[in-house]
Amino acid sequence: MVTEEIVDGYITYSELSAVLRDIEKDSDRVKIDVVGKSAGGRNTYLLAISDRSTQERLDDYVALASFIADNPDEALVTLDEGQLDYRVSIYIQGNIHGSERGGTDACLNLKNRGILSPGYYADVTCFDP
Repeated sequence: MVTEEIVDGYITYSELSAVLRDIEKDSDRVKIDVVGKSAGGRNTYLLAISDRSTQERLDDYVALASFIADNPDEALVTLDEGQLDYRVSIYIQGNIHGSERGGTDACLNLKNRGILSPGYYADVTCFDP
């Protein structure tokens, strides 16, 4: 049986599911999935932030990511020709071990920084070093 240690100031695992569902409910840019189980049998969550049109094309992006990984030279040519419709993914790991409370809270704090709002990325500049 997995017990839950309560640490003041940090979200508990038993609170996490409800918090994630509230975030998903409050934003059309968020999709929550259970992607596995921990060694203790608890759900492992994935929170994806994206506009709906990108979420609806997730299978296309997974296939494209495989194409890029398997054929990097061909992918660069396709990119240079302007034929590559790809949005960069960013992966943020909250924590690996259940006792690492700060990582989960840090990830949840991104919501408070406005990362879920559609205009958040308007000032992001891409550059070619």
